[in-house]
Amino acid sequence: MSLVQSRFIIILIFVSVVIATGFFSMYRDYIKRMENYEILTPGKEDAIALIKPASSSILVKGVDESICRPFSITFLGIDAGSGQQSINWLFSLFQTPDLLFIISTVLSLCALFFSYDLVSREREEGTFKYIMANSVSRTTVITAKLLGAFICFIVPVVITMAIGIAIIAQMPQVLFTETDYWGIFLLFSSTIIYLFIFFSIGLLMSVLMKRSVSSLILSLFIWTVLVFVIPQLTQSISKNLAGAPSVAQSELKQNLSWASIVFERINGINGSQRDIQDEWEQLSMEFTRGQEERCSRLSKSMFASPTGIFTLLAPNLMRVGLSQEKSAKNAVWQYYKSVKSAPTNSDGMLVGNLPRFSFDRNQQVTIDSQSASMALIGLLLYLIVPLTLSFYFFSKYDFR
Repeated sequence: MSLVQSRFIIILIFVSVVIATGFFSMYRDYIKRMENYEILTPGKEDAIALIKPASSSILVKGVDESICRPFSITFLGIDAGSGQQSINWLFSLFQTPDLLFIISTVLSLCALFFSYDLVSREREEGTFKYIMANSVSRTTVITAKLLGAFICFIVPVVITMAIGIAIIAQMPQVLFTETDYWGIFLLFSSTIIYLFIFFSIGLLMSVLMKRSVSSLILSLFIWTVLVFVIPQLTQSISKNLAGAPSVAQSELKQNLSWASIVFERINGINGSQRDIQDEWEQLSMEFTRGQEERCSRLSKSMFASPTGIFTLLAPNLMRVGLSQEKSAKNAVWQYYKSVKSAPTNSDGMLVGNLPRFSFDRNQQVTIDSQSASMALIGLLLYLIVPLTLSFYFFSKYDFR
């Protein structure tokens, strides 16, 4: 049995186990969150905005927990609860095992293992001399090796993902819409491009290095930098540059503002016209602007690596990304404004026929096509660089 055949079988078994485990864990988490949603569904007298979890979050979780939190409307403003968060405590200790993590981390590493010795191994075994003795161009040789090996790698990945998604689609409480299937198709396409990038990096290292061991070590170093170092570093830098207040800082400012207003009213300070709701709205708008600036900087900085781009792209395609969270929170804000004028009792609590929160996720939450297009273009640019360098250096390759 050849080495390529062995790797094909190994990758098929490994990918099947990893994806099956991830789908099983994410489906159970989705069911638990759906149970929480049913429990937290507000009654007629409750001024609560609650959004149903997305079925697509089984594939890529994104910020779906943040989107699906219950938002209670009170005389003080909007109180964002945490009752809709995942109850799987393992997710707080380890990375969420969705397709985003599996593809961006696990499968990208597998792509390197498949390609790091495509050229260097042939040189070590001395078989290139016999291959090049025939009237075959170097471009044809490296193209055949690249495409043949990548097909052996990507076929089991795509087949396993497709079977897993087909099974998930038949499960109870799972409803994929037409938009979801379009997003899944784009997710498959971007996955192929993303994995091809790391496959090409492995090929480039194999061309540059004379020994397979050296190629593997350098490939692992580059993988670590692209997958972990650059995304984490750019996130930290963008957060510091934005200067926006954190959630804890915003809540502290609100509490201090409310305490100051209460103190002024208790002590009967003359000329105090401050209102709690007005103060809350002002602080909330300030916090929202800061968060939008931070998200904008973060989105731009994530283009520093293919993993960062894919991390932004995958949740967007599954409609559980930052832009979809913004749409959901805008709907909550509009609901707050509609409830604000409702009558209150002597204790300041809302009473009477309150407006109901209405939010059609399938209609109001869409894929951010502009952001997705930019991300796909970014991935293609990252793919062109190692591919071009691989072909160039192979044309100068010394087989001796």
